[in-house]
Amino acid sequence: MMSKSIVFLIAICLISFEVKAQDAKNFYIYFDINSYKIENKYKHEFDKVDLSKIDKIEIYAYTDFLGSKELNDKLSQQRANATKTFLINLGFNSDKIITCQGKSVHENSSFENRTNERDRGIKEHRKSEIIITFNVEEQTKSYTYQDTISFETKFDKKTEHTDLANIKAEDLVKGNKFNIKNINFKGGTPFFLPTAEEPLMELLQLMRENPNLKIEIIGHICCQDESEPDGYDHTDGTYTLSLNRAKAVFLFLRKGGIEASRMTYKGVGSSQKLYPREQNSWEQSQNRRVEIHVLEN
Repeated sequence: MMSKSIVFLIAICLISFEVKAQDAKNFYIYFDINSYKIENKYKHEFDKVDLSKIDKIEIYAYTDFLGSKELNDKLSQQRANATKTFLINLGFNSDKIITCQGKSVHENSSFENRTNERDRGIKEHRKSEIIITFNVEEQTKSYTYQDTISFETKFDKKTEHTDLANIKAEDLVKGNKFNIKNINFKGGTPFFLPTAEEPLMELLQLMRENPNLKIEIIGHICCQDESEPDGYDHTDGTYTLSLNRAKAVFLFLRKGGIEASRMTYKGVGSSQKLYPREQNSWEQSQNRRVEIHVLEN
């Protein structure tokens, strides 16, 4: 593990600052084939939502692969509209709903991806995704530092996300691990967010420039107790979310020409959190990460 010593000389000071943060939570409503009727059981999903702290609500609705494009375009929008009406009837402020969009067929929906032979389609793809963003109360944090205290501490790379552009060849020593900055995913899926494009390309370039480099790609998730199984992947209905996210990085590198023999991947769920008990959305994002472990170089 790569580390270095840093010496601090600290003077007396008191620093106070206010933090205003936002946190988001995803909810899902699932539908029967060719239907946009919402079952009453979903009302209880929103019982504990604090309506007074909602900043915005986004609704995205999908269908599975069954039916024509024209039918699915219409049906997905009907599901989105039904979801909006459903929330308003529960007391949600319609002005907070900034997006209500039917997205047609889910991007991962196909006959080949069916896992339940009793379902003609894929129930996990016949859904509305509701993203509620909350305003978190402002907090004042104060830190007091003592005069003329000198100490030495170890700076460990695993405690921060790494910008791959700053990694040098001499850093790629067997055993070193790097948490990759900004490789993020859509909630509950192994699909990359646009912010992942740059670090993925940097990782690809790193692999190309170091042909002897062999790595293990490790996927992590947040927001679960470490004793729970891996996260639920809404795209395939399995509890292998961290594994599937690591695999997504693996497949990206394969498409970029990197040999499979130079890479392995695994998911570890919530078992290796940087922040075992997340206190805010930033700590959640730090736990929701992809890690690169140098196996050989």
